[in-house]
Amino acid sequence: MRYLQIHRIICTAIIISFYSSGYTAALEVTHQPKSGQFESINAALKKAKPGETITIIDNSAPYTEVILISKENITLRADSSLDKPPIITAGIENEVVLDCKSAGSTFENITIFANTNQIGFRTEKDAALLNCTIKGGIYSFEQQAGTISLTNCNIGSDSIKSACLIRSGKTRFNKCTMTSPGVSLTIQTDKPQLTEVICEFSVIKAQPSEKGLGSLIVLNPGTHPDQKRRLLIDNCDLIGKGQNAGGGKEGWHIGGGIYYYGPADVTVIDTIFYDLGYPFLLIQANNQPEGYLLNEDYCLYQKTTINVPLFLRKGSLMNLLGNNSKIVIEPIYVNPEARDYRLFKDSPPTKINSTGTPSYAGSQGVSDLAADCGDWQRVETTILSGFNNMYNCHIIEESEDPYRYKMYFFGWAANTCNSGYSGCDAIFLARSKDLVHWQVYCGDNSLWDGTGNAELWVPVITADNKFYDQWHNGDPSVVKHNGTYYMAYSATGFDADGVPEGLPSDTDAYISVVMGAFSTDGIHWQRSAAPLLMCGDEIGRHESQRAADYYGVFHRPSLMLDEGKWRLWFDYWHPKPNACSMGLAECPSGADPMNPDSWTIVHPLSKPLLINWPNPDIIKVDGTYYSFSDPSGYPGAKGWSSRQIREARSIDGLNWVVLDFIPPDSDTPSCHVPEAFLTTINGQKWMYLFYACQIGGDPYDYRYDRVRAMRREIQK
Repeated sequence: MRYLQIHRIICTAIIISFYSSGYTAALEVTHQPKSGQFESINAALKKAKPGETITIIDNSAPYTEVILISKENITLRADSSLDKPPIITAGIENEVVLDCKSAGSTFENITIFANTNQIGFRTEKDAALLNCTIKGGIYSFEQQAGTISLTNCNIGSDSIKSACLIRSGKTRFNKCTMTSPGVSLTIQTDKPQLTEVICEFSVIKAQPSEKGLGSLIVLNPGTHPDQKRRLLIDNCDLIGKGQNAGGGKEGWHIGGGIYYYGPADVTVIDTIFYDLGYPFLLIQANNQPEGYLLNEDYCLYQKTTINVPLFLRKGSLMNLLGNNSKIVIEPIYVNPEARDYRLFKDSPPTKINSTGTPSYAGSQGVSDLAADCGDWQRVETTILSGFNNMYNCHIIEESEDPYRYKMYFFGWAANTCNSGYSGCDAIFLARSKDLVHWQVYCGDNSLWDGTGNAELWVPVITADNKFYDQWHNGDPSVVKHNGTYYMAYSATGFDADGVPEGLPSDTDAYISVVMGAFSTDGIHWQRSAAPLLMCGDEIGRHESQRAADYYGVFHRPSLMLDEGKWRLWFDYWHPKPNACSMGLAECPSGADPMNPDSWTIVHPLSKPLLINWPNPDIIKVDGTYYSFSDPSGYPGAKGWSSRQIREARSIDGLNWVVLDFIPPDSDTPSCHVPEAFLTTINGQKWMYLFYACQIGGDPYDYRYDRVRAMRREIQK
């Protein structure tokens, strides 16, 4: 259906692609070498030619040796079959464990351990580190020059000095973690050339210490009078430990976010600061910097006077104030007990909830959303196929049933619009013991198809004969509570004139609503008496007549019972960006969730929770809300493929931080309509993400012909 297709696309997940220099031979290192293998990394390096790869195939014991890279384009990597990275360390008399002095080196899946007064990894040439861990040392990582990229790396120092010390060159940290009891990242310029550091989608956090903490990031004054420094912090989490004394230095920059001396260009974009020792996130001292740029309303400051221009990119609180203006910035709200620092656009909140944090829907503040998940595991294995066009696979778990997993999904089974049944789109049911092998309901509780023969499948919900429910039934979201199944789902009808959209006599196109249904067995359902959510302005109104104040087309619900209160996220049309955006309605504890009068949209429709966030699905894990959607904007793509899965996180379900896109599978142009699910397997907690794969091709086929899932580990 044309009007449904604008909602159908998904995709988020984080895939890291990397480049390894071409090589002519692989030199293998093992503690028990055979003919042609090497017992040490240095022995392999001595044999290696520029451009060759050294592969460590044995992790049974550490490799105790000082590594000096003096040949260009060398790759040092761990074999992919190893269950954990091999460890490289050095004797205490050595200064550096791994010293890179030639350009083009690549290091993959290795762990470096440094002793107290050592440097773990040092480089003065171009290099790349991927999936590496560098621990210990006075500095874990030191860059003296060159262009360095670090991806999925974990860097942690035991020293109160710094985990990462950048002296010159260009450094990019992508999806990395930096931890230290002192300073996690230090930029100290000793050369006149520009020193640039980019941190994106990374976590920079403090490690508890009896000596207290320095700031998480420090830009120290360098030795060169013409020093030039640039720092970009983009979509990162900066997490302190709440300490406000340390180092034995009264007035030291203790427990803060970013602290810098001298001229520097500092940009902070969509970044979260949490649990800092002082109620400030960015300060400067001594020589005034040239200026700095802030994005959104995520930053809060200690009261201070700054003799520089200030930019607030998207916020309404401040604008450019001009050169050499005297600017006094004060915190509007500080909650020292929760250490949840927020900046409010309009006014401070008047209501504080039980956790001590403000309850204010207009806030853009967010709290600690540090990564608590591993990477996505993707095998691109199809778990359901054989249908014409189906998607939106919502999973529930019933541990007492041998088929513990139930999947509600919808679309067209054997043919377009499910001929033989009322309406067009319909909702179906499947069951599984292991989340991999599925059987679809075939009209009797004893009849289930596990062969992918969609001709046998029977829907559990089809369209009704109401003006708002007579064509499309889909997007099921199900919660089982006290033995009863509750469902919220999308429904569309021909609107007030009863004429299908597109016919000559049609005057009002269609209407889209969120319906409810309940069941005692999950198969036979009774609908709510009326839509749970419906935009009254949409009745009898043609969608092409959307005015600047029109907010309608309620669709794609995600239902949750959250600490006794029912919550229902949904998408709707927002006129200003002309995009589907996310809203939230709530039903109070004790009220009937199948009664439309029980539901209230908790924010003005003119202020969506997220703009450009169609097909939202929400799951809650250990106090953090995760939302998955399939918005547009995927880099380098057009049309359907510009929409892919994306993730957002929140501490309250209202204020969200959007993460990066998840690229599509290798054999499909687009992955869409994500549905998250939490389960425990063999004692390990996993988050699964089910999604549908689009056919694509030329001409482009928008239908989905297979369902897959990825998963990631929930870490304790």
